[in-house]
Amino acid sequence: MPTNAKCACVLTACMTQGCTDLSSALMISSMLLIFAWPTDYPGFVHFHDWDGGFVDLQQALKLPDGSQLPVGLSKDYCALDSICDTFGGYAQDGRYIRQMNVNQSTDMYLAFNSSVIAGTAICKMEGPGCGTQDTWLACENDCFTPLTTFALPPDLLHSSCVENPSCIGFLVFNDGTHGTLFAKSGAAAGWFSLPTGKQSKRLYA
Repeated sequence: MPTNAKCACVLTACMTQGCTDLSSALMISSMLLIFAWPTDYPGFVHFHDWDGGFVDLQQALKLPDGSQLPVGLSKDYCALDSICDTFGGYAQDGRYIRQMNVNQSTDMYLAFNSSVIAGTAICKMEGPGCGTQDTWLACENDCFTPLTTFALPPDLLHSSCVENPSCIGFLVFNDGTHGTLFAKSGAAAGWFSLPTGKQSKRLYA
């Protein structure tokens, strides 16, 4: 059972059986807000429990002749691994195989549809590699530049991003109190396994 479902069960028990005081109910209610913001926004991919960061699992992988691993082969390589869910790297540096951070305090939204934002989305949907089924969000950058942090709820962070020509995505804290808008960076291109694929299994199994 997902962690947030466990919390929901605890809260239900509290409401049906009675809590000793109001502070207990408020404490349990606040626990629900820690685990993944529930709202999806059109034109944005919603990554639950992600803070936008990652760790390198393998660095500078290249073909035997020294050239970059093709994107399709990199997708298959990552998809066949039990923990890889993102990769990137400049051609001259080789491919970096990575795992996205798990942070239950935050959710990340990245725009893939330029028609819903004032600027231009730097990410797009892509299909799987040659021999696997994972689908991907392909982005011009594998990390993003913070624009500004606001003490605003997620809906207002979303509208702030949509109205800002430099904004390509945003992060929300799952207590609903604040978050950060992001702009494109000068980093290499990156690919992120979509939440319908391996990432959802890793985060919610």
